[in-house]
Amino acid sequence: MKRKCYFKTSKSSLIAQVIIITFLLLDIFLAVFFTFGVLTFNFKFDFEKQVATVFVVIFYIGIIPLTYLELTFLLGNIYLGKNKIFTRGDFKLGICKTQYHSEMKYEEIKRVSILALRRNSRGGYKKSLKPLPYMLLESKNGRQVLFLLRFMSVRTVNHLLDELSNRCSGPVINANQLVKEFRNYNKIYK
Repeated sequence: MKRKCYFKTSKSSLIAQVIIITFLLLDIFLAVFFTFGVLTFNFKFDFEKQVATVFVVIFYIGIIPLTYLELTFLLGNIYLGKNKIFTRGDFKLGICKTQYHSEMKYEEIKRVSILALRRNSRGGYKKSLKPLPYMLLESKNGRQVLFLLRFMSVRTVNHLLDELSNRCSGPVINANQLVKEFRNYNKIYK
């Protein structure tokens, strides 16, 4: 089976990504523009050149946090591979991390459910204002794996559950019921 990736496609995450990418491109443009200006413009006073150089440094430093913010949205997606479901985890610092690397083979899956928890994907307590939506996969030997569904649209979750039910041989996954639960958690905790 072909590998599939399920991205964070909710309206709020797409709007945030557009804003971040716009600021990142603007920041790169201004950094290059000011660099070109510092190198080619004849300043009357040394002070003017120093101020322009400070702006160049500020714009180049600004690229780092904007790139980090964009990577937090791009990474942490859920992948359906040839023989397992997995995620690489969030690209966040340890104290802020919500989704850790998680995986489970299709033949191990016994049960699938949707939960809202104030925990990270390893079960550690997470201080948050509202519970986060997770897809819980339980294996035949009792191991539980959580996949974060935050910033995913209902449509994406529906496609994910449909494809997961096609790839799993053991349990019968009621995708419609699970999507309904996901919708309810989104309404309650928005």
